Amino acid sequence: MEVHLVHYKSSYGSLANASNFEDGLAVVAFFLQAYKHLPKDTGFEYLVKAVHSITEVGSSAFLNHLSITRKFHEKSWSGGYYTYNGSLTTPSCNEVVTWLVYPQYIPISEKQVDVFRKLKTTEGSKMVQNFRPVQPLNDREIYYATSELNIDTLYHFRGRV
Repeated sequence: MEVHLVHYKSSYGSLANASNFEDGLAVVAFFLQAYKHLPKDTGFEYLVKAVHSITEVGSSAFLNHLSITRKFHEKSWSGGYYTYNGSLTTPSCNEVVTWLVYPQYIPISEKQVDVFRKLKTTEGSKMVQNFRPVQPLNDREIYYATSELNIDTLYHFRGRV
């Protein structure tokens, strides 16, 4: 499972507005690996509880974006991350995102993953196979950063999970 923590530059006022500017968004991506036999709390029980509170179309749950980004960072830091300028994964796929991708898998219990599998789209169908196909590089440069990301640098961005 892949998790995207979407942050928009606060000076643009909203996610929708920031999506119109090349420096408008930063997305931090993490990969989760489900395991059958893990302790109940793998450090993400607060996230699972928040998902449980999303019961109807249009409802949401508040999570402190710096706290959750920091938690994912702590669980996945293995000496580096990939970064590149790319696009949104959903239409209109604007090329306005600075991606930070952590390659290390984070363990999560299958029971916790099942909570996410129960989420539904606005049309009421299961939220599965919701990924964008791999896109051509189009001369993009991908960097591997070996210095630890200072999560506090995301302070000027507002987050959404």
